[in-house]
Amino acid sequence: MPMSVICSVMKQGLISIAGGRVVVTPAAGMDGRSAVWMSKHQIADLFGVFVAAVGANIRSILKSEVLDEQRVVRQRTHKDGSFTTLYN
Repeated sequence: MPMSVICSVMKQGLISIAGGRVVVTPAAGMDGRSAVWMSKHQIADLFGVFVAAVGANIRSILKSEVLDEQRVVRQRTHKDGSFTTLYN
């Protein structure tokens, strides 16, 4: 059974896993290029793990400076003033 998770920033894209294959249909990114931006909850749903595990791994990756936080983390502000942190 395929698993799908919707990811979004400007428009919505789709990531699906079926038969051991991952298919990514990205939406336009924040910089106008194609990109996939997902929250910790969406990443956890996609891989079937706990959100805390995703958070711990993201912290570890950013702490090791393997990825530049300025390039891979964004805040999406909602109309009510709340925000969602998204990762690329």
